[in-house]
Amino acid sequence: MADPLSPEFDIVVDEGTYTFRKPTIRYLIELGFKAADVRRRAFPQSGGVLPIDFGVDRTTVEMATSFAILELYLVRSDQTWCFSPGPDGKPIVDFTQFPFEYEDTVWRIRTEFDKQVDRFRKRGDPPKPRIGEQAVGSQ
Repeated sequence: MADPLSPEFDIVVDEGTYTFRKPTIRYLIELGFKAADVRRRAFPQSGGVLPIDFGVDRTTVEMATSFAILELYLVRSDQTWCFSPGPDGKPIVDFTQFPFEYEDTVWRIRTEFDKQVDRFRKRGDPPKPRIGEQAVGSQ
């Protein structure tokens, strides 16, 4: 089990280890804006928005969100496909440089990432009965 106080966690997919930073309370906001940025970069005419009449399907939205997760939260990996040289020569995560054959890997990473985020969202205590249920149950 991952150290709950560590700012990072690992995911193993397809024999590769991917280290992510843990999301903060701003997770949904960061992810929403980054996913819009991914959609804008992939298809500039859209402006990144999702108007209903634009015909964007759920798969497109989910793939953009998966790319956004990698760009926002991936810290390091023993795999090289997810990194490309940045403007200063340092490695960056840029979805436009991902090889096409890693699309399924991106989906699997997203699935595992979501599982970890769900685990972090849950509090450590098991669910407790409501006060009224405790009172009725004790009679």
